[in-house]
Amino acid sequence: MGSVRELRRSLLEDHARRRDGYGAPGGDLIGHLRSDTCGDEVTVRVAVSDDAISALGWEGIGCQICTASAAILSGFAPGLRVADLPAAVAVIERVLASDGEADLTDEIAELGFLGGDAEDLESLAGIARYPLRAKCALLPWRALTVAVEAS
Repeated sequence: MGSVRELRRSLLEDHARRRDGYGAPGGDLIGHLRSDTCGDEVTVRVAVSDDAISALGWEGIGCQICTASAAILSGFAPGLRVADLPAAVAVIERVLASDGEADLTDEIAELGFLGGDAEDLESLAGIARYPLRAKCALLPWRALTVAVEAS
């Protein structure tokens, strides 16, 4: 049986390979960001209805961590209240900085992450040990913030 770290890596690889939400229409609100550090680039298209994200699609070119994070985002964003987006990004930052031991399940549920599995978010745990990789993981979430702020 593999280590927890190997399991997380496997989950990230799976998300990066599947690219859930890639090319999906999303909506009219668009957030585009490019990392000056590594060149990762992501565009998030989002629809908002009744002050909550109703659809999200993304496109971009990036490393495995960036594309996996965007795919994870596509599962978690629908249903998220726009007002809770800053708190959601803060949760992601805590996950990245954690060792995977912290149980953030209640916090994730309170934010309205309806479509995703907490295990998917936990696959991002520990990435903050590598600051450049943490920026890659946050890029799609920050692009979502840009899209929503543009409305």
